[in-house]
Amino acid sequence: MLAAIEPDVKGYFRGRKPDQVGPDASVAADLLFENVQVPSDNIIGELDYRFFHLMTYSQQERLECAISNLASAAQILDETVV
Repeated sequence: MLAAIEPDVKGYFRGRKPDQVGPDASVAADLLFENVQVPSDNIIGELDYRFFHLMTYSQQERLECAISNLASAAQILDETVV
């Protein structure tokens, strides 16, 4: 199930934010869930299709990251060669 979890929900914990290399907009952190009860209004997409939704939307995000990285590399190359 994909769901929007409110930060103050009982059983939801945000772990450490690791040091990482990459764009500042790319946020990573450990998200921990322990017996979280999600209201039906917070369910995103169809129930029991979580893997399908994850694979569908992850591919789009990966493509967007690849395009952004290629554009950055091209700009850096242009600035270096000049």
